[in-house]
Amino acid sequence: MAFEDVCVFTGHDGVNTGVPDEIAPLIEKHIPDPENGIFFSDFDGCLSPDDFGITCFFEKLHNGEYWKWSPKQFSKLLLPTQKTNNNIVSYSKLIKFAIANNGIDPKIKERAKKLQNLQEKLNILYVQIQTETSPGLRNKFAKKMLEFDELILSLEEFFMPFFGNQIFSRLRFFAGKSHTDAKNLAATTIEKGKLRINKDLFYIYENLKKNGAEGRIISTNLMSFIREAVRITILSDIFSEQDVHATKMRGTRGKGNEALRYQNLISGEPVFGTRKAQILKQEIVEKEKKNILSVGDSTSSDGTMLAESLKSGGSNIIVVPENADVAKVAKIFESRLAQCLEVQQLTEEQKQRMWYLQSKNFVDSRRITT
Repeated sequence: MAFEDVCVFTGHDGVNTGVPDEIAPLIEKHIPDPENGIFFSDFDGCLSPDDFGITCFFEKLHNGEYWKWSPKQFSKLLLPTQKTNNNIVSYSKLIKFAIANNGIDPKIKERAKKLQNLQEKLNILYVQIQTETSPGLRNKFAKKMLEFDELILSLEEFFMPFFGNQIFSRLRFFAGKSHTDAKNLAATTIEKGKLRINKDLFYIYENLKKNGAEGRIISTNLMSFIREAVRITILSDIFSEQDVHATKMRGTRGKGNEALRYQNLISGEPVFGTRKAQILKQEIVEKEKKNILSVGDSTSSDGTMLAESLKSGGSNIIVVPENADVAKVAKIFESRLAQCLEVQQLTEEQKQRMWYLQSKNFVDSRRITT
């Protein structure tokens, strides 16, 4: 398989007819001048079919050091307290406030109740795991943690007015660890063959790179994870570590030459939603390059970036699962991007620049074979 074999459905007509188009002629038509261009790619669920942060988190669960905290310390990490504007604000107190206050949006109230209930279950599981190390119990804990973090993200709008930064998902459990620790964890995970790459996207990016375009990865994941993935895999043929924009953790440097240690909060905004669009615009201006292509898979995380791409004349690739209803996915994305662009619907010309790639060709990140 090669670049010429990659096919996509176009939002203009391919989605409706069910007939895919070869990517090569589309790129030749819509990206005639790649040497002056720059392309942008999401990572999780896109360039990789997996969530690499979650994969690393699962790998970390198998490390006995993860369970070193006392139950009280774990509970504080799960829902920490933060000093903001000379006030001490607790996530736990905010959750209780949301549950008890009748003026809170019913959806927020319901999520807060679920979060509180899940917090209690996780605290109990954590105590059990310290005396019982069965894989089944750890897997149960991992699934509950992922469910907990999904609820945390769904409550972002409620939390943000109170906090300048997020605890942001499972990344907070790297508190006390260094950038090197995170890189080593990513490397170990990759060496075990747990990072797959979307082969079709790799060929597309490789073609653009050979024709002079520059590429950037914009990911919600931890910066250390993604940069290490780029450094030690075949992705280094296309991207450098400096081409990665991702979420950073706050850190504290110790005495002397002691390494910077992560705190339990992120530094700045999470690279999510509007922040991705801001990075795209910033790169275009700073590099004096034309946006030629943006690639994503999520309306919530990538929607504003993809909308900005259309607005600035670029094309978009939407990565969808192999068995997905492409026409249905197209309608959802077109509606979301129209909302971001503050128009009723996308124009036919814009739909011609919306390409849908069904993901089915994956390969171990340690090697790409044709």
